[in-house]
Amino acid sequence: MARRPLQLGAQSGEAASPVVSVERLVNGYLEQTPQGRSPTPIYGTPGLAPFSTTGAIRAMLEVKERLFIVTTHLCEVFADGTVTMLGAIPAGVVDMAGDGVNVVMTVATEIWRWNATDGVVKVTDPDAPAASSVEWMNGFFVFTEAGTEQFFVSPQGNPGGDWDALDFDSSDVVPDALVRTRRVGRTMLMMGRQSVEFWYYSGDSVFPFNRYADDPLDVGLAGVRAEASTNETLFWLANDGTARRLDGRTATRVSTFAVEDKIAKWADKSLTVVTSHVWQGHLFVVFRNPDGCVVWDQATSLWHDRQSYGQDTWQVSHYAFAFGKHLFGGANLFEHAGYDEDGEPLPFEMITPWLDNQGERFSVNEVEVRLEAGVGSLTLDPKISLSRTEDGEEWSAPLYRSFGKQGERQRRVLFSRQGMSRGCAFKMRITDPVKRVIYAAYAEVD
Repeated sequence: MARRPLQLGAQSGEAASPVVSVERLVNGYLEQTPQGRSPTPIYGTPGLAPFSTTGAIRAMLEVKERLFIVTTHLCEVFADGTVTMLGAIPAGVVDMAGDGVNVVMTVATEIWRWNATDGVVKVTDPDAPAASSVEWMNGFFVFTEAGTEQFFVSPQGNPGGDWDALDFDSSDVVPDALVRTRRVGRTMLMMGRQSVEFWYYSGDSVFPFNRYADDPLDVGLAGVRAEASTNETLFWLANDGTARRLDGRTATRVSTFAVEDKIAKWADKSLTVVTSHVWQGHLFVVFRNPDGCVVWDQATSLWHDRQSYGQDTWQVSHYAFAFGKHLFGGANLFEHAGYDEDGEPLPFEMITPWLDNQGERFSVNEVEVRLEAGVGSLTLDPKISLSRTEDGEEWSAPLYRSFGKQGERQRRVLFSRQGMSRGCAFKMRITDPVKRVIYAAYAEVD
């Protein structure tokens, strides 16, 4: 009998064929601790606690320490969670930008704006474009025109002023329709369906933006909200179904074959919303679609899934850091806290890579899962389940073991008699609202 380390599921890396890999990580992430008891422990992702009852959120914007959201109305949210409705906003996909005085929104192809003097009003100037997105840079609100290669600028510092029908230019090195514009540092990206061009603020009196001489990128953007700028770079879901990071003037592929296979199954990739946030030193880039949610961790370059209980995807789509809190927009406004999601279980699931013996049969007499024990309460005795597969398709009935009420720090988690096999993988699952840290697993094999 030999005691062998059982490799933990460190990422969502399912292969096109389950006999190659079934490795998966849901609502968890790996952290590298070279000098620790384990160099690669797996932590559970934090839960969601109610911050404010707002109704379903369509967009969020933090600007100059103020938080604005769009539900059926444009609202301002305050540090104590109270909400002030500023004005009704019609139905449609919303994009937002602000300069500290004005909040400007594109709604479907309409332009709406708010400031403390005028309130919420629709821009009705006949020279304003049918806009698909908005960004702000150097005093100008910049709009892409829906279905065209053209982009417009508002009157400087005053989106409610008189628009000039000639205040536009075209992103036309490649014949392409613009999806959106996004500022990254001092560069304005014009993102089309099949290409990306780079522009800069020149201050020219005729038109204040000019194109860089660089060749455009030959990958485009999947949808108007399928990108997120952070740390002077950009992440986006490209039109070819890959996840990309902007490195200088290069669209670096960060997705894996496994992640791209998941994305390929999303029915409408244009509905993807990309956000980014930092948690415990990890920059997480979230690609959330109604059909699934995958997350890239910059600290490890590994991917995991986010999934709410009973759903195929994560229940929140929008993010802002405000009032010192990580705030997420979904059915209401939530903050990162606890180990459940607004009272619903937060399922942690890890599937290990295959345990193999070069095709020879072997017996798994026992599996031990090493994890932080004694994290329950005086009344809650949390459980972890283990199930087993030999083909990646069918799984054994789960077995449950306690990992300790409050203070039961020395509790061991053992699963005996796992049977004969020519190769097997194990699924570990926790749904109780407790801290989840798995740092090792072992198998006793003959």
